[in-house]
Amino acid sequence: LEFVGYFDAPDRDPRGRVISFAFGTDLNGTVPLEAGDDAADAQWFSIHELPELAFDHRTILASWLEE
Repeated sequence: LEFVGYFDAPDRDPRGRVISFAFGTDLNGTVPLEAGDDAADAQWFSIHELPELAFDHRTILASWLEE
């Protein structure tokens, strides 16, 4: 697990000020996923075929991939 960075742009979430501390690791799709009460479904995606991501999450992911 490696620290990616913190993301604190005031307008990154329309619901209000949010500061995220992001961490990344490579699990290589080996961990089974299970949706919880906040998601109807959970699945792995190729890093090259991601669906639309909310807020600035694509920027956060790009920061981790640049490392």
